[in-house]
Amino acid sequence: MRTQSISTFGEFEMPELSILLLTKDGAADLEQLLPTLYGQKDVAAFEVVAVDSGSRDGTLDILRRFPVRLVQIPSETFHHARTRNLAAALATGDILIFVSQDAIPVSDIWLNTMVRNFDDPKVGAVYGRQFPRQGSSLERQDALDAVYGEQRIVKDPAHRNGMGYRFYHFSDANAAIRRSVWEVVRFPEHLRVFEDVGIAKRILDLGWKIVYEPSASVFHSHHHTTVGLVKR
Repeated sequence: MRTQSISTFGEFEMPELSILLLTKDGAADLEQLLPTLYGQKDVAAFEVVAVDSGSRDGTLDILRRFPVRLVQIPSETFHHARTRNLAAALATGDILIFVSQDAIPVSDIWLNTMVRNFDDPKVGAVYGRQFPRQGSSLERQDALDAVYGEQRIVKDPAHRNGMGYRFYHFSDANAAIRRSVWEVVRFPEHLRVFEDVGIAKRILDLGWKIVYEPSASVFHSHHHTTVGLVKR
């Protein structure tokens, strides 16, 4: 089942969308996330695909209350890159939207704001801003402010603008990838972690643009220290 809304997107027909969730024991967050996803405005038809890896806390019951396409895998088979590739392979949309189960969109136009960047046919991927969730430490707030700023950035392989290592920064906790691009690059399954940076490098090295869109924002934060985040 898809959610249907506005079918035009700028001067182009809006592409079909797939929102991909990797879930495990995320009941508390999904109670908030799923209504927010299905409440998005000004978007075309979309599906939600969830790949669950062994939840035991009621996550599956919550997912089944919504028109989610649910696939279950054994917990021991979860792999950050391989499981994301599985979710993408199951999806049918032209644009693949990756959102963490504990990342809550700030507004009901989060999805529209993310996807409209694909009006530019040279954009291969987009990622959005992350705000600290309520109760996060001041250190964590400062870290997110340093990484996710207010300015929209277009990372163009033809014009690197002296960004250094930040050129490859990308987070699939709140991101979208053009399906045709994912089919070529895929998440690098030789990496145990940082599959998002790995796929970003592949996308950019093939000449596609990546956009940082601060208006497509979510509340999402882990408990990394600033030093730990910089090391990551």
